[in-house]
Amino acid sequence: MPPLPATARRPVLGPQREAEVPATVHPDHLRIGIRRLRLVDDELTRRIQTGYPTLGWEGDARMALYIDARGGEWVLVRLEHDGVYRITTTTDPVALALAPIDVIGQLVAWLVDHDGRRGFDPLVAAMSANADRAARLDADFDDEMANDIAPRLRHALKRDLGAHA
Repeated sequence: MPPLPATARRPVLGPQREAEVPATVHPDHLRIGIRRLRLVDDELTRRIQTGYPTLGWEGDARMALYIDARGGEWVLVRLEHDGVYRITTTTDPVALALAPIDVIGQLVAWLVDHDGRRGFDPLVAAMSANADRAARLDADFDDEMANDIAPRLRHALKRDLGAHA
């Protein structure tokens, strides 16, 4: 089979630079999985896109803050380079009772802490979180086994050694 002409070949796909993704107007309503989200668009929430200099955030135009009223949480989403909106983080359900300025401040502080441009390594964070979770599960299993086995062992010892003690 002869090769395709140069004009008919598919472009070589590779990582696209973040700066090459144009800023966009975010939709008012967004559905991600089972979540139905409504855009929160005001001057305060635009600080996530334009920047919040007092907290050290430069901004990211591809991010938007939505509210999931049914789930009862604020949802920060980002338009990724492949054109798909993905959830960046969510707040606790009790955060709906907070004032928007408090929520924005917490989200921006979280963004600054998890910014790859500032040296945050998601692999190290994921490995650390997984190790912490495994340690918690091991400790919980040990406690559960000790609580489950202790009465049985006591009963067996009483039964076997009861006549000799």
